[in-house]
Amino acid sequence: MAMNKVIHFGHFNHSSYGDLLFPILAEGFLSDCTIEHISFENFNNHNWSNSVNTKCIEELGELENVRAIIIGGGDIFNATPLPLTIQNEIKSFSSSRAHVYLLCYATKLSKELNVPLIVNSPGCNAQLEENNLIFNTILQQSSYFKLRDKASLINACLPLKNEYLMPDSALDINKIIPPTQVNDTVVISFTLEFIKKNINELKLCFKLLKNELDSQKLIFIHTRSWENIDISSMNIFLMETFPIDQIVELDVLKVTNAISSSSGYIGTSLHGAIVATSYNKPSVTIRPNRNNTKYVGFYEAVEIENLAFPLQKITKAFECLIAKIKSGYSPSVSTEIQTQSLSRWHIINDLIANHPGTKILHKASLTRISNQCCDFFEVKRNEIFAQKNHSLSNKITRLNDENIYLLKKLHLVQNKQLHTQSSLEISNNELEKILGSRSWKFTAPLRKAAALLKRFRSWKITAPLREAVALVKRYVRNA
Repeated sequence: MAMNKVIHFGHFNHSSYGDLLFPILAEGFLSDCTIEHISFENFNNHNWSNSVNTKCIEELGELENVRAIIIGGGDIFNATPLPLTIQNEIKSFSSSRAHVYLLCYATKLSKELNVPLIVNSPGCNAQLEENNLIFNTILQQSSYFKLRDKASLINACLPLKNEYLMPDSALDINKIIPPTQVNDTVVISFTLEFIKKNINELKLCFKLLKNELDSQKLIFIHTRSWENIDISSMNIFLMETFPIDQIVELDVLKVTNAISSSSGYIGTSLHGAIVATSYNKPSVTIRPNRNNTKYVGFYEAVEIENLAFPLQKITKAFECLIAKIKSGYSPSVSTEIQTQSLSRWHIINDLIANHPGTKILHKASLTRISNQCCDFFEVKRNEIFAQKNHSLSNKITRLNDENIYLLKKLHLVQNKQLHTQSSLEISNNELEKILGSRSWKFTAPLRKAAALLKRFRSWKITAPLREAVALVKRYVRNA
């Protein structure tokens, strides 16, 4: 009897350590299945040992007895532009992004095959205009839907519900690759770009590590093999620039073992930190840019101390790692979260086991799905533009209504101002008449005398005089 087949979609072609862990995790926890790992493109020139072979979408052949489609791992929902070679081949897709195509393909394939769609805790690191429509489509089609942190839910324009959250599956790597014997080592991982931008501060930080932790060896690991960088030349540069004792080769198993046997980890690799946490090692991360929320998101998701530092605090990050190692700090993920994380694999296995399997899906059907993905994105993009136009139209209408209201209010204020000016002119005219009258001039000396006497508080003494003034005023008025 043929084994159950699972199609596993992800960015396994990025030559990234974290992305290369997900096929290993899937094969370890779904051991009763035959798994095809599918990426948008298939480079397979990443030079990593102990990694799982992957295919690109175009290499998918006839499909039979498929039990599930899995979307898993890393920043699969990201803002990576579509390669120009593919843009030229798919004209209607020229302004889209690779992740949209990959997600649409996985979603449509699960619908075509009528099998469960499983979204296994990837991240979403960018807010894109199409996210709301894309993610809601995937959510409706999914039998199991989890993202790895709250920031991913926000970027995906989805509600902040715990039922949509599950830590990154790399947290479970200690169950697939057992820990090795602990050594007195500190594992470090930075990209070449990061090193060159911060080389002077990093030189001082490496010296600080050596001085403060003199018994510890400094181990450097690459968490990505860069297509345009010669790794051997980079290794020579690193050994000449920093007091590094060893550089681990591009080997998924050896990199994992280096982390699991260390005293602690520091670097810019999120999955370096996740793997360290899996083996209860202190992990300090440095965010390459301030907008990247995945580092803080991970610490929050597993409910341990947040040891993510901004780019401006590299030295503080190194000092923190030194303090943690000296104090014997060991990040302990709660039993509840560990159990919850492992439970995903039981749920996924049950979804696969309970599905009867599919009939044969021929290559022609896969080509049709590929074409539909392009149409799907064009439709979604048109829906987005229609939504924007509708929103803009509503905004213009609301602004027009506000303008009409403000104009009416302005007219009322202007009318009130004219009325006030008119009343003021009448008052001024009346005042001029009074000041120019004979009675006002005739009684002026008496008013001055009265004011003078008031100043000396001789009110009773001046009573007769005031009566005389009143009689004179009355006489003048009646004259």
